Amino acid sequence: MKIDRSASEESLSVDVDPTNYTSDELNQLLNMIHEGNKGTNGLGLRRVATGDGVLGFIRFTRGYYLILITEKIKRGSVGPHQVYSVDKTGYVYIPEGKSPITPQETRYRTLFFALNFSEFYFSYSYDLTHTLQDNLTYTKKLYYNKVCII
Repeated sequence: MKIDRSASEESLSVDVDPTNYTSDELNQLLNMIHEGNKGTNGLGLRRVATGDGVLGFIRFTRGYYLILITEKIKRGSVGPHQVYSVDKTGYVYIPEGKSPITPQETRYRTLFFALNFSEFYFSYSYDLTHTLQDNLTYTKKLYYNKVCII
């Protein structure tokens, strides 16, 4: 997933790479990006967070928050497809420029992340939002294992 926050301060551009990478291919790609970014900012890449999935993005007064599933619990299966529930969540703040976080932003963030996400269910390979009939006729497969935010 590529998150571009430079387009404008009011919007966030998110592109998902449809390629399924092997572990070696992913490491090679990350090393290539790391080396390329060393020349730009002198830092390359650094791991910010690791998660089991992405719940989405939210914006309060400024900046965005990427909401991650940091721990999951296996709840069952539908045929060969494993079904999980969210056990714990975390977030990564994606700021707007260098503006400081306001007390109002902190209040909204605290209220939102006090919510219990444990009733959210998901599957990496089975679309829980569609009926069994739709899923049996739908050919595209979704496979995501770990989410690594850098």
